Amino acid sequence: MNDNLLEWISFRQMGRLGELPVEGDGRRRGIFVSNLVTLGHIELVGEQGWRVTPPTFACIPCDASGVFSAVLCGARTRVLLAELDSACRSVGATVDTTPQGDGPVCIIVSASSIDALADIAVRTRILLQPDAGYTLLACLPAIGSWPRKPIEMPGGKVGLVKRFSGKEARWLPTTLEKAQSSTKGFYRIQRDWDWVSVLKLGQSECVSIDERAGRLLTAAKHRHASWAPNGSKLSIPGTLLPPAYIARALVLCSGLLPSFDRNSARIAFSNVGPGMLRLVLAITGLKLA
Repeated sequence: MNDNLLEWISFRQMGRLGELPVEGDGRRRGIFVSNLVTLGHIELVGEQGWRVTPPTFACIPCDASGVFSAVLCGARTRVLLAELDSACRSVGATVDTTPQGDGPVCIIVSASSIDALADIAVRTRILLQPDAGYTLLACLPAIGSWPRKPIEMPGGKVGLVKRFSGKEARWLPTTLEKAQSSTKGFYRIQRDWDWVSVLKLGQSECVSIDERAGRLLTAAKHRHASWAPNGSKLSIPGTLLPPAYIARALVLCSGLLPSFDRNSARIAFSNVGPGMLRLVLAITGLKLA
C-alpha cells in the first residue's frame, strides 16, 4: 500500500468508502479499509462513511530493555513527520519505520522514558495514550454481550447457505430448511442482492450481529488459541479474526498487522503479554490449545 494514499486520506479528513483511491476489486478495497481501521488510522461512520483519526501516540508495552515506545496512529502528513523528526532529535529519541504489505508503513517512536514521549507529544501536538491496547480492550464488552438486533430469518428462494462450525472454525454448507429448523447456530445466507448473517438463539429467535463477533461467539470455549511466550505471539485461526476494536487492541501491542501463515491458515499478533492474553481470552471466550 502506497503511503501517499494515507497522506491523501489525512488531507481528505472525511468521506465515503467509495471515494477511497484503491485499485482492484471490492475485496481489495475491503481489506484496505479493514486494515486502516484496525491500525487506528480511520474510524467508520455509519454504513459508508469514514473519518481520519487525530494523530495519536499509542504506547505499546515496554520491552526488557526498558525502552518506552509508541506507534503513531491517525493523520500523518509530511509536515507532521518533519516536526516529529525534529522533536525526537531534541530529546534523543528514535523513529523506526517498518513496511507492511497490506498496510501503510508502521512508525514507532522510542525514548528512554514515558516523560520523553510525553515531551515529544507536546512539541508535535500529538495525543498520547499510555498502554493503548490494554486500555482499549478493557473498555470492550465480552463477545457474548456484543451488540445485536432482532431480525427475521430469510425465507423463500435464496442462494448459498452456510453454517459456521465453532469446533472446526470454518464454514460448512447447509440448507435454508436446516437453518430455519435449528435452535441455535450462526448462518450466512445469500439473497438476490446481498448476504445476511443470522445468529439463532432459539427456534424462532434470530438476531443480526457483526460477522466476526458471530464466528467468535460460535467458537467460544473451543481450544483454538495458542500463545508462545518467546516473542509473546498469540495465534488463532484466520476465520476467527476478531471484531475491529478487539483486533485494534491486539495490533496496538506492537503496531503491526497480524501475520498470516498460509499453510496453517492462522494469524498471529505480536507482543501480546500475559496480562493482555488473559484479558483477550476472557473477552473472546477462546481457550488455549
